[in-house]
Amino acid sequence: AYCTRVGEGPFPTEQLNAIGDKIREEGHEYGVVTGRPRRTGWLDACVVRYAGLLSGIDYMAVTRLDILDSFDEIKMCVGYKYKGELLNEIPASLKILADVEPVYETFEGWKTDITKVRKYEDLPEKAKKYLERMAEVTNIKLGIVSVGPNRDETIVLAKDIF
Repeated sequence: AYCTRVGEGPFPTEQLNAIGDKIREEGHEYGVVTGRPRRTGWLDACVVRYAGLLSGIDYMAVTRLDILDSFDEIKMCVGYKYKGELLNEIPASLKILADVEPVYETFEGWKTDITKVRKYEDLPEKAKKYLERMAEVTNIKLGIVSVGPNRDETIVLAKDIF
């Protein structure tokens, strides 16, 4: 539902601010062995779309949607700007990727605890709008949505996934 990473390198949607800190704390985004904080940021739909193209992904698993429960607004990167030009794909050059500006779509937060939801249709409309736009932008169907860290907090939408 959001992005994290470890190590160096470009991360266009990284939030080096209170938003990134909140995502990290809510999601417990720390290294298991080292305890180091992970880099956190808004979902980069361009990265997801690219991964889908490379890997031939039929369905995506959106994990930990619940981490975004308390946000007033949620952003999703749907493209990049580089020197005034709109890019809809990840540039091949890491140097260019390091200099892009993310193009965001902003979604109204659902501001409610979704950890008890067990059916997709019972998710808040604002959460479904975010998820459905994610599927549209990435061109990958939703297969699984988790609303918490536990197995029973997983909503399976695609019945042919397993």
